[in-house]
Amino acid sequence: MNNISVSPGTLTPYFNQNITNYTVEVENNVTQITISAVPSNINATVIGAGTIGLNVGANTIQITVIINCNVNIYTIVVTRKAPTAVDNIYTKNVKLYPNPVKNELYIENLESSGCQFIIYSVSGKQIVNGKLLNGKSINVAHLLSGVYFIKIQTDNGVITRKFVKE
Repeated sequence: MNNISVSPGTLTPYFNQNITNYTVEVENNVTQITISAVPSNINATVIGAGTIGLNVGANTIQITVIINCNVNIYTIVVTRKAPTAVDNIYTKNVKLYPNPVKNELYIENLESSGCQFIIYSVSGKQIVNGKLLNGKSINVAHLLSGVYFIKIQTDNGVITRKFVKE
C-alpha cells in the first residue's frame, strides 16, 4: 500500500505500509469521512475505501488490499465526538414559529449563518433542500398542508424540528 488518507481528520500514526492499525478523531458535526487508499501495485484490489457515514463514538473501518493471493487488512478506528453540553443547550434553544405556518417559517436563536436545511414529509421523503441565506426564515408557501420535519445543519450540530403547514 502506497498511502491511506482521510478527510476530514488526520490518520494517527501517519501512514506507513508496515503499520495496520490507525485512529482518527473528528468533531461531532462531522457525519461522514472519506478514506482514500492508493495501492502500491496496479493489479491490487482495494475494498472498503470511499465515503463512510459515522455514528457518535468509535467507528471501525477496514481497508482490505488483495494482491495475487496476499491479503493485507488496515484497520482505522474513527471516533466521532459526542455533542457537548453547550451543543445540546444551543440546539434546545432553536425555535420555529409560527407553527402551524402559512407562508414564512421563522427560525429563532439560530446562531450560525448560511446553514443547509432539508424539509422532509412525515413519510421521510425529502421535499426541499437549500441554504438559509438570511439565517432567519424559509418560505414554505409552496408546500401542501400537512406535517413536515426540517433538519438544519449548523456549526454546532444538526437540529431537527417538526412543523405543520396550514
